[in-house]
Amino acid sequence: RYEITEDEAPATLTVDGTKYYKVRHVGEESGLLATDTVVKYYYAPEQTRTVENVERTFASVHVNYMILGTTETLQEQYKDKDNEVISTTSAVETYYVDANGQDVVTSSVKQSPVTIIVEYNTRENEIERPLRITRGTDTYHLIEAATQGVEIGVLSSDVVVDYYYALEQKREVPTEKRASVVVKYRIEGSEEEIQQPYHDTTNELVSTSTITETYYVFEGKEYVTHTSDPVVTDTNYEYSITAEEAPEIITINNQQYKKVRVVGEENGVLKEDTEIVYYYTLVPEVPKKPEVPSIVKPPVQTSDTTNAAIGLVGMIGSLLALFRLRKKK
Repeated sequence: RYEITEDEAPATLTVDGTKYYKVRHVGEESGLLATDTVVKYYYAPEQTRTVENVERTFASVHVNYMILGTTETLQEQYKDKDNEVISTTSAVETYYVDANGQDVVTSSVKQSPVTIIVEYNTRENEIERPLRITRGTDTYHLIEAATQGVEIGVLSSDVVVDYYYALEQKREVPTEKRASVVVKYRIEGSEEEIQQPYHDTTNELVSTSTITETYYVFEGKEYVTHTSDPVVTDTNYEYSITAEEAPEIITINNQQYKKVRVVGEENGVLKEDTEIVYYYTLVPEVPKKPEVPSIVKPPVQTSDTTNAAIGLVGMIGSLLALFRLRKKK
């Protein structure tokens, strides 16, 4: 009786540095020896291979949209990156092929992980980082300073970014516009004032402008996000310069000045501060004729004798004149 022992048919053989595995045999390994008997054992060589991705590491970037000061979300979570492979690990395996053609792994040694660079950015567009979110009739504004989480980076593990939003509010802001009308008096050809300006109208309301501001509050401070175009309501206040305010003649220090022109609108609807300037020129003085003093002769006191003598002299003078006239003829 015979029997093939383990030493005669070892499970493995090493030949020239290569290891072989027994996979099958042909013939009877034990029994009664009746004739020459041959038992054949077949061995498969050990082989080596690298198996990729025996292990993989995953990571995600998720973005939440929260109402400031609460844990309430405004809309569904956004998945910027979802289960991205950020590292892989390979293994070196030794194996042989059995009699059925199946691989039989005899050893597996993991290698060092290989990192895969996966960059992310949750600030790329309005979809993942909206400036405003409307829910129902309410609009909420992003508060950048309240953001939690790293918005830009390279994935090494799961990342969560929380954006916080504050409720936008509206208010009307009225603004008054006031204006004045000032009348000035100047010497023609200069900017010299000849008398103090006259304030025809002072600080009169000419219009009201109303704007609508949109704002939110963060840490007790208001931040305006939008300002509407103004709605202006005019008062149509009218002004008019009177003759008393713009005299034709102004007398200063006994000198007269005559109005010659005006710069500015003397009447109209007041829209803004208005200045009206009247220019005057000096009126030249007309020279006066010198006055000739009159001489008054005092009356002469005469007596009767004197009067008789004067009459005699007059008579003699008349006779002489008549004589001379005749002589000439």
